[in-house]
Amino acid sequence: GELDFPSVAATLARWRVIDGCTEESETIYQHGDATCVRWASCQGGAEVALCTLEDGGHTWPGGLPIPPLGKTSTDLNATEAMVSFFAAHPLP
Repeated sequence: GELDFPSVAATLARWRVIDGCTEESETIYQHGDATCVRWASCQGGAEVALCTLEDGGHTWPGGLPIPPLGKTSTDLNATEAMVSFFAAHPLP
């Protein structure tokens, strides 16, 4: 059978409902081709965030370039962004 994955917008909307977030978002990072937005007005201190890259390829942002897989952004280090997010929101 075919796999049917929800869109990014649908996934964000679902997590905002699960976490009881308001519709209000804020841009928390913008540099070059990278933009990160978050919804921080959520229940229990939860936060939903999305980082996007303009014309990004299928490579790890801030990682080693792999030309056949498209552009590698140097405007965001995905590893540092993820570590910061999870450090701010540890599991109980």
